[in-house]
Order: sequence, then C-alpha cells, then structure tokens
Amino acid sequence: MQDHPLLEALHSCLKLPIIILNHDLKLLKAFFHASCQPSLTTDLLDELALLRNRKSLLPFTLLTAPSGLSLALYPFQDYFFLFGPFQLAQNLTKLSSLAQTYPINQKCLDLKIELETYQVIETSHLLHLIHYFFTDEVHSLKTEQAQITNQILLDIRKGLSENLLQDYPSEEEDQGFDFEFELLESIKKGDLQKVRLFLSQDLTPSSYHKNLRSEKNYSIILFEKLSQLAITTGVDYHYAHHSRDYYIDKCEACQKTSEVLLLRESAIILFTQKIGQFNSHSYLISNILHYINQNLSKKLLIETIAKEFNFSESNIRKLFRKEMACSIQQYISRKKIEEAKILLRQQNSVTDISNSLGYSDAAHFSRSFKAMVGMSPKQFQTAPIRDII
Repeated sequence: MQDHPLLEALHSCLKLPIIILNHDLKLLKAFFHASCQPSLTTDLLDELALLRNRKSLLPFTLLTAPSGLSLALYPFQDYFFLFGPFQLAQNLTKLSSLAQTYPINQKCLDLKIELETYQVIETSHLLHLIHYFFTDEVHSLKTEQAQITNQILLDIRKGLSENLLQDYPSEEEDQGFDFEFELLESIKKGDLQKVRLFLSQDLTPSSYHKNLRSEKNYSIILFEKLSQLAITTGVDYHYAHHSRDYYIDKCEACQKTSEVLLLRESAIILFTQKIGQFNSHSYLISNILHYINQNLSKKLLIETIAKEFNFSESNIRKLFRKEMACSIQQYISRKKIEEAKILLRQQNSVTDISNSLGYSDAAHFSRSFKAMVGMSPKQFQTAPIRDII
C-alpha cells in the first residue's frame, strides 16, 4: 500500500507532506517536497499510540496544537496516514461530520518542515478528497441530507405552531378547497360540460396570493393531481407524465398571470377529454386498455389477455371490436407504433426500440412501422417534424 504510485500523485496534488506508519507506528514511507527526512517526535508517537487504541466513527482525527497547526490522521486498513502539518483556517464545527479533534502540544509537531508553504484554506474539501481517494465514497453526504431534512421538519413544526395561534381558515377558504374537490370529481368522470362550467370561475384557493409565482405554484400542483388522476382511470402513465411535464415547462416559461390561467385551463380540458375516453368504455374494456398500456414492452397475445381477465378469446375479440371499432391486435399495434414514434424522436436505435416494445426482431418492427406510418423507422427519425405530422 505504501508503495502505491497513486499516493505520490496524491501528494503532488495536495502539496502536503504524507507520512505512512504501520500498526506498530513504524515509519514506512514519507512524501515531502523538501529534501529532508521526517523526524517524528516522541511526544507525537505517544499521542498516536493512545489514539491507536481508540475507536472512532469518524474517518479523521485532527491533531491540533494551540497555534492551529494540525495533522490529519487517517487510519486505513492496517496503516496510519498522516497529512500535514498544515495551518487550520476553518471553524472546527464545520468539520464535525468528518473529523474528531484531538488537542496536542506544540512540541508534537516539531517535524523540522518549512511550514509556510503548507496552508489549507478549506479543510473540509481536503478531508473529503482524501477520504474519496481511499474509499471511492463521499462521506457525510447522507449526514448532510439528514441535517437538511431535520431543519425542514423543524421549520414545518414551527409554521404549524404559529398557525395554531392564528384564526381558523375562513369560510371562503373552505369553499375554495371544496370547489377544487368538486372540479377534480368532474374531471374524474370525464364530464367536460361540467368542467367548462367550473372553468368560468376562479380556480386558485384564496389562501394563495394572486401573483404570478403563486399561480404557477398552484398550477404545478394541479398538473400533478391531474396526471395521477388520469393514471388511476386507465390513461397510459407515459402519456400522463409527459403531458404533466410539458405543462410544467410551459407554465414556468409564462411571463403573465393570464398566460398561466389559459395554460391551466388547457391542461384541465385535455386531461378531462383523455379520461372521458376511458370512462366511455365498459369496465372490462377499460381494464383491458389499461393492461395493454402498462405492458407494451411485452409480446401481447390475445390468449394472455383472455387468461388475465378470465374471458374466452372469442368473447374478448367480440367485445373489444364492438366498443373500439377495431380488433384488439390492431389496437396493440397502433399503441406500440405510437410509443415507437416517441422513442425514435428521442434518438433511440431501431434495435433498442424493437427490444423494448416486445417485437421478435428489428426487421419485424421495421415492417410493422412502415406498414402503419408509410415510412421506415430511420426515415421517420431523420424527417423534419412538419413532414410527418
């Protein structure tokens, strides 16, 4: 380990002395810029012997003298790595997730090294880099995330406590949320006429201020609710999520409140129409459509679908054609080709698309695509969008 060529590279990058000791604290190797032999004082070796027998949950121990001069001790496998000494120029509380501090006297660091070249401005960066070098892990990332989460929870509790001291929501605010509930119920039923009636009224709860950012925030929440509602009623989740993301992007680009309101109305109408398409079907056909949409990556056979819903193949064919005005196999093929178009526009390869949509091979996929679209997958992928709309 002490002869690993990357250690010398690490020394060159850090511009810090590196001293390597074995478990018995015998000097194995040292890297210095100056041409000198390191001399570990007896006091320092005594302190290291004490630390050797201590267990620490943190990767580093900072041996720090009263002057701020420090050595970073990093135990790894059966070795002890010492980095420094360097002048500590950072609040030690910022290093609490990486290192424990261990006070030593000034004599421990009498290593006869020119110290003026060894200044470390951001000690935490140094320790993170060393730890990553040895373990390929970023220590304390989860710890930092936990600290952020705890702070958020504290802020939420504080906000709730403050709200308890305020008046209860007004009747107007309650009516606003009842209004949204009724609107979503109408969307769930695919009742476009009733939804349009709702759209003639204000959609934003009165708890929101009527400014651009508040309207955007409420719209984004509503887009998420609409997409989840659509998925639960049988709409393809790819379509629902893509539509949601599209509306969110458009919403963020809006410069006026009026633009946000128009966009929100568009989303509500679109999702209502899409949900209405599924609500117009019988319970069985709606479930079959949902099953097909969720399993486009597989080779879908009528036999498999019939077994899934405990119906005979002949009954499935008959009921499906009656409601959908096409055979079940035609519907499956059309849905696969619609998905293939999206994947082609995302520059996926024909082979990958063929595999992901359950075709037997790329040639079979290409033949099916050309028969339905009128051009090969490659031609579709390279053609301008205006030529294929």
